[in-house]
Amino acid sequence: MNILRTLEFLALSIWLGSDAFLSFIVAPRAFLVIASRDQAGALVGYSLTRMHWMGVVSGVLILLFRILRARSAASLASPASVCIVLMLLLTVVSQLAVSPKMAALQDGLDRGYGGRQPPACRIF
Repeated sequence: MNILRTLEFLALSIWLGSDAFLSFIVAPRAFLVIASRDQAGALVGYSLTRMHWMGVVSGVLILLFRILRARSAASLASPASVCIVLMLLLTVVSQLAVSPKMAALQDGLDRGYGGRQPPACRIF
């Protein structure tokens, strides 16, 4: 049972660690280091997609490890499991609803400025 608990915490650590790394290190630095905002946005968008799907896999594994450890699907009713399910739902919504809207906004900005660099603005 200890190995299942370890795997559960490992999956959670990978999921939350990747979120923090992308949010606080990759995204801000990409826009500082890469000269083109389009290229920086493409890098962050690509990373965000990968992070979302890694989060979904991690969340499913966490729930699976919890069920195996407790030997009961009733363990999914615990507050920790409910939080994991909520995190999973929000991750899927972000990937399937929010990310496409962000891409559409960027496409609109690109077309609206006729290939010129748009003024610095925050979309998020």
